[in-house]
Amino acid sequence: MIRYRRIAAVAAFVSQVATADSSGGPVCLPDGQLPFYQPVVVASDVDEVVLINNDTPTENRFRVRTQWLNGGASGNGLPRPWSANWYTGFSVPYPFSDFQRGQSTAANATVTQVQDARVGMWLNSTNTIQSDGGYYVPNSGYIDMGAGCWLQSSPVHPFSRTSSGLRVSFDLQVKTWAMSSGSNAFVRTDLFLRDTRSGTFVILTVHPFATSSDCQDPKTDLATGSSHVDGWIVGTGYDTPCNRITRRAGVFQSTPGGASQIFDFDVTPANLTHTIEQIYMWAAMNEIDVGELSLDPADYELIHFVVAPELYIPVRIDDGTNPLGGVPYDPFSFAQIGMNVGNYRVISTIPHVASGTAWGAKSNTERVDYVNSAGHLMQFWRGSGDWLEFNVSNATGAPAAVGNSHSFVSSGAVPRSVFRTSAGHVVQTWMYGGWNAWDMSGLGGFAAGDPFGYSDTSGAIRVLFRDSNNRLVAYAMHPVTGNWSREDISLGTPGAVPLLGEPTGFDRGDGVPYVVYRGNGGMGSARLYQHWLIGGVWGANFRDLTTHASGAVPLSDPFGFSSAGGRHIIYRASDGVRDAYESGASWQDVRLSDNCISLTPASDSRPVGFVGSDGNARVVFRALNGHVALLTLASTPTASSTTCTDLSQTLGARAAKGNPTGYLSDGVMRIVYTAKDDQLHEIRSSGSGWVHFDY
Repeated sequence: MIRYRRIAAVAAFVSQVATADSSGGPVCLPDGQLPFYQPVVVASDVDEVVLINNDTPTENRFRVRTQWLNGGASGNGLPRPWSANWYTGFSVPYPFSDFQRGQSTAANATVTQVQDARVGMWLNSTNTIQSDGGYYVPNSGYIDMGAGCWLQSSPVHPFSRTSSGLRVSFDLQVKTWAMSSGSNAFVRTDLFLRDTRSGTFVILTVHPFATSSDCQDPKTDLATGSSHVDGWIVGTGYDTPCNRITRRAGVFQSTPGGASQIFDFDVTPANLTHTIEQIYMWAAMNEIDVGELSLDPADYELIHFVVAPELYIPVRIDDGTNPLGGVPYDPFSFAQIGMNVGNYRVISTIPHVASGTAWGAKSNTERVDYVNSAGHLMQFWRGSGDWLEFNVSNATGAPAAVGNSHSFVSSGAVPRSVFRTSAGHVVQTWMYGGWNAWDMSGLGGFAAGDPFGYSDTSGAIRVLFRDSNNRLVAYAMHPVTGNWSREDISLGTPGAVPLLGEPTGFDRGDGVPYVVYRGNGGMGSARLYQHWLIGGVWGANFRDLTTHASGAVPLSDPFGFSSAGGRHIIYRASDGVRDAYESGASWQDVRLSDNCISLTPASDSRPVGFVGSDGNARVVFRALNGHVALLTLASTPTASSTTCTDLSQTLGARAAKGNPTGYLSDGVMRIVYTAKDDQLHEIRSSGSGWVHFDY
């Protein structure tokens, strides 16, 4: 479908400079750089955010624009006293006039709802534009409203790194939809890019909701798991052929009324280059001069992004009088759509797909390891301020991993990771004079679960795992000789029980290694068990820690670590998160999550601890609702003194899919996790608060 006149209108729009006379409402990019996270809008800012006029929106402010250069009403619109919730699916609180704006107070008239970090939009062609009592439709029959940001004077450069790209995501619900024959209603999201060399604009468009059968309809491509992108050359007034992008999450919708769902997609540098190549091919086939467009993604800057419902009404174009609009062929034609969008995010990131649990550690710089969907051990690391991705498996020739890897740092600030293969081999990777990998199975034994590695204060390294007979085994490196050996801890310990899960180990704080795990206490009862090494002997040092600390039945694998106040064995029980805590020779078992109202640990979650910037213990876990919860323990932990923070309330945070983990780096607490978008996320401390980061 060729959109000559609509694109001409867009060309006029992007050539304008954003106004600066209105500066209220939330800022899009507080630091002038991506990421953009849909901001919270309060009632006092609604008149700033919702625009019903021809003015170009204020630079770098979040706005909802309801008339696209169509010569309609001026001002910010009338408060709407009736509820539009049925049309949009977004239930704003009473009084409705605090959060709803429109041109008319009529019950079914076009309306915008804005509250917190969500926008509801109801678009009705029959009352959107009226001119002298007649039915007039602008922009060659296209009517829309859009929520987004305008950055013409202060663009950002999302492709500045060779591997970085754009990721766009939002929660979308299309609640109502109707149209007459020949008309159409759909939802689009646009990315406006400007070639800094030629000044030409390119618009990348994805339609997460569409019902037509032409190039706009992504349903025709569902079988391949990808979507269509229309690349528009504003300077020519022509559409380019359909293109493809990488869809991360969400299903292209074609029927209204469903629940809100996440819609994610990436635009990689390769995607953008391919789009430009397609533009040139299409232009050559049609003998059209599109001018000069760079094939280098680094030459493009992002000047505008928007999520918009849109209607199309077939119109007669009056080229002489109304070059951007017309009168419908059928006076009874109409189109309507109601929707809401929330958690709108536009970020510059390195595209990746993570699975399971990610672990972070500080060596010479921050490093976060994870296993990707291909079984490769991957690492994000910070170099010269920027985060970079590194494929450890490719660099070392390591075999494919199954399950979760575990990363740690040994003496000399050497970063290490361990994982197992499908054959049960334990593999260790480390960086010392370059990256190395070692299949440790030559030491004997096969892992039946995820291995766990750590280094103690003596410089010894241990890699713990549950073998195929559910026994506890360690591969240990002696700090003096540097030689590795196998330690059959279960076989050498009288009364040792079969493991029910994966072990964890840590230094008690005085060079004494501790190992804890969930074991079979008989009659199918799970209990916590502890081994410790003194004088080179494991066998005599073993206890039922559940009995010793008067604890509860563990439902998750434990996690052990030392803080300034003592030793902590963190686990999940039926009554929440608990800590089998040792100070001196005294043990106690403390319920920690009493203050986590509405943050019940998920049934498959594993709480993990680390030491905070004050030297005291912190514990993170994934709640039932996917939120990331942080427990802050006192030096001597008690139920009442432990505080609980919902880190998912941090702007930009996504619901967790994997278990979060935490580590301390230069006084900054960093919580890393895999979210439901299969991407790595970080929530880190900043002053007295927390900030979110997309890798």
